[in-house]
Amino acid sequence: MLYIKFTKDYFKEFKKEEKFSSFTKRIIYAWKILRGGFFKKNIENGELIILPRINKKTKRNLFRYLSLFNVRTICLSENLRNTEMLGDIENLGVKVLDGQWLYKYLIKNIVQYITLQKGSEIESQEISILINNITDVDIENIIMLAEICKNINVVTSNELKLKKIEAYLYNEKGIILNITQNYSKSLIKSDIIINVDLEEAELNKYVFPRKAVVVSVESSAKVLNKGFDGINISSYKISIPEKYINGELNLECFNKEILYESYLYRKTNPKNIINIIDNDELKIEFLEGSNGKISKNEYIRLQPNRR
Repeated sequence: MLYIKFTKDYFKEFKKEEKFSSFTKRIIYAWKILRGGFFKKNIENGELIILPRINKKTKRNLFRYLSLFNVRTICLSENLRNTEMLGDIENLGVKVLDGQWLYKYLIKNIVQYITLQKGSEIESQEISILINNITDVDIENIIMLAEICKNINVVTSNELKLKKIEAYLYNEKGIILNITQNYSKSLIKSDIIINVDLEEAELNKYVFPRKAVVVSVESSAKVLNKGFDGINISSYKISIPEKYINGELNLECFNKEILYESYLYRKTNPKNIINIIDNDELKIEFLEGSNGKISKNEYIRLQPNRR
């Protein structure tokens, strides 16, 4: 993985470079800036590029480097994500991690967190999944949720892709998977609704339970129906395990969700990623909506015996 960050404090970053005197370091630093250069360091999870300046020369040299080594994925520090650098790199066809890839792999953790905050038993929850384009990750999520929840419904226009999973759950585990395209009745008893890939206009064609929790994964879509008094969730925060934080990749520079994603991001069987997350005992710190952090009281008020 290639990491890129910006810093003005060169001496702090290279204080362990004992082979150079302070004077020599100043000369190297000034020369790099003059030429639009940058510094490279090998780190545990790949390579780190440190930019001493953000100007046309530096950007040109950086982009040339990305092209020369055919870099396809990078992790940007927060102070660069908030600049035009983000868009410029994406325009090169390079994927800049943003935490969304990881989101799908945390569905089970998110459902468990919501249930805990509500003070409910996860086995009693009815969960519905809204999805059009079904991937291997989605199939794993459906199987995992079906194994731990009371009822699970999948609302999709791609029913054929789930026939094998439907048969597997019924024949091997005695679990009935409800698959439907019904807009008006499919969600009526749902406690938690996972909106995988529906945009806001399509999402709001459905009839929602008044006090459901709706988690939108691939977009910031939310339920706008006037009678809806539940919770719209659009993002997550995690407690990142200590082993993923070091001197070069610290939380002062990098978003912790994106940093964790950078260690897991790869093409592999989804089960392998899920196993890593389980072994890390990853914790959801809290979930967010359009107005920020969702408080525990917001979940508790959804209980039937609460107003």
